Amino acid sequence: RGKITNKYLGSFGAKPKFYFPPNTALEMLADVNLQIVIVEGEKKCLAMMRVATNDFTESPHFLPIALQGVNNIVEYHKNEKREMADFHSIEWHNRRVFIIFDADKSEKYQVALAEKKLAQHLKTKGAKVFICSMPKIANLTGIDDWLGFLEREHDTATAIKKCFELLEKSKEFEANKFYLPNDLMLDFANGERGKAKLTVFRDNEILHIDEIALTKSKDRESFIDAIG
Repeated sequence: RGKITNKYLGSFGAKPKFYFPPNTALEMLADVNLQIVIVEGEKKCLAMMRVATNDFTESPHFLPIALQGVNNIVEYHKNEKREMADFHSIEWHNRRVFIIFDADKSEKYQVALAEKKLAQHLKTKGAKVFICSMPKIANLTGIDDWLGFLEREHDTATAIKKCFELLEKSKEFEANKFYLPNDLMLDFANGERGKAKLTVFRDNEILHIDEIALTKSKDRESFIDAIG
């Protein structure tokens, strides 16, 4: 048996959509007091729904939803680019929204950029956006992998507790910053000759300063070295 190369399959030409977990009611989409957690992929969404409903209360502690890919927030209609239609299904104004992308976004700068783009878009809709950066542990990348690891090493209660602690440590989104694993943050400012000044810091301690242009391969390598 060969390795499955496509974990998620969809109809050819289908427009991107949010994945909503089972039993998501329309009232949940309208209730701005119910926080939303955005992840990438159905498996991560289901793992987070298990956390959200761990004590079997009538309403989940938050509503997880999933993108079909970190960049899948737009669709095309007659060659016109516009936001994904499912954004209109949710009331965002004054709602707290947490974004949890994979821990390897420090190696995949495109993911960090996609996270920033999503956060900026949600801000335009009035959401209060928070970036949740997972810790880097061995080869664990997704929130579902991390929860499974904690459950195996400890127990289900510990995994759920650690997940809520991770959400509590989330940083409110600021347009000029990137949020990375292990509590690292990147601050971007305009530099000389079209480059950006990059400052890497943790808990207000500066760890690295450089000037980079992410469009050039050698500067992408500098980006990765700076935050690795």
